[in-house]
Amino acid sequence: MVAGAAATPAAAQQKRDTQMGGVTLTGLVGGAANTDLQRVAVRDATGPAPVRRVTADTSPVVAGAVGYWPSRHWGIRVHGSFAPTQLEVRNQAGNGLRDAPFAQSAAWLWTTDAAFMIRAPVTPGGRIVPYLLFGGGVIGLRADRAEPITEPTGENLESHSIEPTGLLGLGAHVPLRRRSLALTFELTDHVFTTPIRDPVIGTDAAGQVGVSHHIRLLTGVTVRLR
Repeated sequence: MVAGAAATPAAAQQKRDTQMGGVTLTGLVGGAANTDLQRVAVRDATGPAPVRRVTADTSPVVAGAVGYWPSRHWGIRVHGSFAPTQLEVRNQAGNGLRDAPFAQSAAWLWTTDAAFMIRAPVTPGGRIVPYLLFGGGVIGLRADRAEPITEPTGENLESHSIEPTGLLGLGAHVPLRRRSLALTFELTDHVFTTPIRDPVIGTDAAGQVGVSHHIRLLTGVTVRLR
């Protein structure tokens, strides 16, 4: 009976820890992978047509967010992130082998967005608070030098481009012993129109990329301001 009485306050405390509400501040770090910004077949009558790819390398990410939960079931947040990366142009031969990049440029990917957070109706282990993220904003790509990417291939790539983006993701809060702190994990995908839209000189645009993805896996700490 004593054990049962002791368990009741502990269970009540755990329930309070997993109830969302009020303002939250979140800092996140992790990594990002990016799909091709350009993918076209080079015209070549002597053999299999190589595929020319322009892409941003896998990179680290630093992000921050401010959220507000007017209800324990849903919230809203404003978020921003920064990812130093490198743009590369590569040729991939018909046999699938990829050449070393023949053009490179240091670059930065940044995002600003607003999203809804919808809490899942389950609490795994009594401690994990999963939620769905969806919203939109803008994504920016700033190249240190656009010429190494533009001149050898003819792509129209500005040194700084900004595109609208849609956001979809999954996240989870895991409350720590201190009620105001929680570990946060997120897997998100920013979907946007590629900033390289013109066909490449001497290529077949049939495989032209229309939509690109900026996929991130992040972890960090959330502070709840009640």
